Amino acid sequence: MRKRLDLFHREQSVQLADECFNAMVADFLCRRKLTGSADSFAKACNVQDLTDGNAFLALYKILGELEEGKLNSLETWCKMNRARLKELQSDLELRLISFQFVMLVRQDNINEAVILIRSNFLKNYPEQEENAKGLLSVLLHPSASLDVLAQEKVCKQEGFVIHLI
Repeated sequence: MRKRLDLFHREQSVQLADECFNAMVADFLCRRKLTGSADSFAKACNVQDLTDGNAFLALYKILGELEEGKLNSLETWCKMNRARLKELQSDLELRLISFQFVMLVRQDNINEAVILIRSNFLKNYPEQEENAKGLLSVLLHPSASLDVLAQEKVCKQEGFVIHLI
């Protein structure tokens, strides 16, 4: 009986190792933007549940839109993953909001910029009130043009640095 159990555990370990390896191969294909091949491989090996194919598809969609100057997918992704981003102490959403704020100010949409800070930044990140004030202080310094260096200088004085995409 003991020998049978040992054999059973060994077979399970080999099967698990094969599944893990196949999942890693599928993820490798995804990283190389071969998502169709990765999906086919994962299905053939029955490891779809162990791969991150959907995450890579979302990533490539976001990157494609960023190259076109669009932020919609990134904004949606940040909202959907806000809890996880906070858990990881990521400032990605804050950086996105900061970037959107700067773009609105550059377009002279001051009211929309202030609403953005109030509705997104302060509502979802109340602990970041000082950083929000730093962003809003850009509006109080008419001598500071909205080029990148001036924005960073003003925001650094308030203890917050805008990282532009």
